[in-house]
Amino acid sequence: MKRMNQKYAIVDIEATNPGNQAKIIQVGIVLLENGEIVQSYQTDVNPQEALDQRIIDLTGITDQQLVQAPLFSQVAGVIYDLLEDAVFVAHNVAFDANLLAEALFWEGYELRTPRVDTVELAQVCFPRLQNYSLGSLCQELGIPLENAHTALADAQATAALLQILMERIQELPKGLVEQLWKKSDALLYETGLIFQDCLSQMSDQGDSSFLVEHGLYLRKPKTSVNQVIGLGPWQQQFQELGLEPRPAQADLAQHIQQTKGQKGVSVLQAEVGSGKTWAYLLTLIEELDQGGRLVVSVPTKLLMQQLLEQEGTVLAQRFGLQMRAVKSPRNFLSLDALWTYLQKADWRKRSIGRFLMQLLVWLAETETGDLDELGQAYRLEHILKDLRHSGQVEAASLFPILDFWRRLERQLAEVPLLVTNHAYLPTLLKYYPTLFKDAYLVLDEAQSLFRGLEEANQVKLSYSDLEQKLQAVLAAEKVPKRLRLLQELQVELDIWKVQQPSPDYLELDKSALEKIQSLLHRLGPAQLPDLFRFFLEEQGDFYIRGHKHQEELVVVSGDYFQLGQGFEACQHSYLISASLDLALAETMLQLAGIEAVDIASFTGSKLGRQLVLTSPDFPDVSLMNFSAYTNFVGAWIEKLSALGRPIMVVFSARELLNRVAGTLSVPYLAQLEGQDQQVLRKRFERGDQQVLLALGSFWEGVDLKDLDQVIQLIVRLPFANPKNILVDKVARSVETLGLNSFTDFVLPLAGQRLQQITGRLRRREDQISAVLILDGRLVGKSYGTVLQEELAKGTDFLIRPQELIPHEITDFFERYEES
Repeated sequence: MKRMNQKYAIVDIEATNPGNQAKIIQVGIVLLENGEIVQSYQTDVNPQEALDQRIIDLTGITDQQLVQAPLFSQVAGVIYDLLEDAVFVAHNVAFDANLLAEALFWEGYELRTPRVDTVELAQVCFPRLQNYSLGSLCQELGIPLENAHTALADAQATAALLQILMERIQELPKGLVEQLWKKSDALLYETGLIFQDCLSQMSDQGDSSFLVEHGLYLRKPKTSVNQVIGLGPWQQQFQELGLEPRPAQADLAQHIQQTKGQKGVSVLQAEVGSGKTWAYLLTLIEELDQGGRLVVSVPTKLLMQQLLEQEGTVLAQRFGLQMRAVKSPRNFLSLDALWTYLQKADWRKRSIGRFLMQLLVWLAETETGDLDELGQAYRLEHILKDLRHSGQVEAASLFPILDFWRRLERQLAEVPLLVTNHAYLPTLLKYYPTLFKDAYLVLDEAQSLFRGLEEANQVKLSYSDLEQKLQAVLAAEKVPKRLRLLQELQVELDIWKVQQPSPDYLELDKSALEKIQSLLHRLGPAQLPDLFRFFLEEQGDFYIRGHKHQEELVVVSGDYFQLGQGFEACQHSYLISASLDLALAETMLQLAGIEAVDIASFTGSKLGRQLVLTSPDFPDVSLMNFSAYTNFVGAWIEKLSALGRPIMVVFSARELLNRVAGTLSVPYLAQLEGQDQQVLRKRFERGDQQVLLALGSFWEGVDLKDLDQVIQLIVRLPFANPKNILVDKVARSVETLGLNSFTDFVLPLAGQRLQQITGRLRRREDQISAVLILDGRLVGKSYGTVLQEELAKGTDFLIRPQELIPHEITDFFERYEES
């Protein structure tokens, strides 16, 4: 890094509490000049009051230590002399600077130095990070931080952070840094001074790795794809990676080796921890050397990212094999939409301005334009929703070549290994069928395929949004004939709406739909807001329902079993899972038109030790009123928290989660809508709180493998919602095969989900977990024995009186701790 022009005083304050009435108990200062530390200073300060135990535990500072320390009045002059001619820098500068300035003022010193906040600077410079606390940044950036929450140690870490931030800024194109400086009023206090200081040290020579297009700085696209090198049989690949195949893993790989040359579909069951991912990857990539293609589908975007970062990185380094993620275009940034937004953005709103600065920096580093790369994107979805790609590139686009979605479409035919998710797979099969011709398709975690189909085949729209758009079009229309057509359209939509006051779905009858579609065609869809294309979906069934105090429109695709055609186009398709119900999978494939299926199971020792409990005393939760149910779940969380082990609570509905959270007296973490699941997992695993409240969908992509011991509370058996449109359609389709929709579809689907949820806690040999299922139907209903048999496979399954359950859990953990 080139030398800094400014003198910086990096400050950290420890205080009696985090409020504005706090008293200083320790001051740490590090002076930076010309990029070098020239002086460090620390002093304890006697606050003349006792410390709270929480502060003692956090900082390690004791009352005995502070009794011997000077009063602030005795050190104020020294502190002021260190700060008066420097830029004041702190991590969360508002707290440190305001507290110190006020304390100095009462001693006759007026501190008016510029202030820089390293929190906001880090948010701009490192937009991919999830957490910007000093501890998290030090961990991410490799900054030593010993004795955290002592003033000098934190000041030294913040000084190192400032140096890294300035190095990062100087790696950016100079023109971009100029843009950031000009817009830096969006940052707290005088934080923008850092960009000015860096600019003065930067060369005018351009960086050839960047492009500038209409004022946006972008990473220059790579022009070539790495070629696959020297791939042999799967045994050779395992040796190349230094892996020793486990018995079940070797059997799975051998089965894939024997079947991959045959057209068809295989349903393969492999135990958790058997190494199925490497088994199918290392067996099938041999075919890529001959010009073949492998498409892997996993349940969630999170699992896609894990596959890219873990196995994908290894394949790239060892075999030169590039793995590419394919998601819905809504996951990607539209450069045209961003350019338009920037022209009208209100930079005076700090949250908007800071986020746009983050976005401009990220734009200069991303190679994909995938918005999931942004660490805290969920916090500003109200902005991002206008910047997401529609999947269409207009003829008048300013970025016809650099558009991220168009770039991805061009790459699809070139990349031999693609990764997608179950929700987007049907779209790929429908609109990009050539990708699958004679390709190999693997559906990993295939038990989650149905949930993916639910998401893929349903398009949802807020009725109020549609209504507002229609009102705006009506107000602007001047042509009488078009005005009359728009009024007719409004009447048809209003009739549909008033017929639906309840949360249940009401289908739009065929004649009403045809009338709406006719009106839209006469008006010209291209001359209406995009929302109205909702009614022009091909082969869709249209519904409206009351949802969260407002109406929701839903269209369900009629070709929800189109996977069958895609499977037939492939050379071979593999559905692989640890918790897949083989009979259910065969039934679903039969509905998709696939009769001949290869089925095999590869058993091995189950990982970890797990106890599953329930009680005959538990009520049938489906019959409980909401208030009683809330209190019942909350009471069990409180009771289990007394056992002193991490507790994860799996809910089936957000409303119940929120209500239960409001009853708890114990601290907890809760899954927020849109929140990154990995952040929540990391916070729980490092012990930020003992209790984690999350929805069932959370566990589809999150393994808690770093917890040695954990209790899981399942508040309701995970039956699919019978009022769900797709569930109802599939259930009726199952009946047409002469099967029972409950015993042959609904029940095994619930069993799959139970196995998946509990399986997330069996990721290591030495992991110990206890699962408590609060739903009385597991014992009280005749079908409960089917679920009990599934749960008993590889676990200790007990039915006990509820008063004995805490003792059974404690005894289980203690027994295996001793062994």
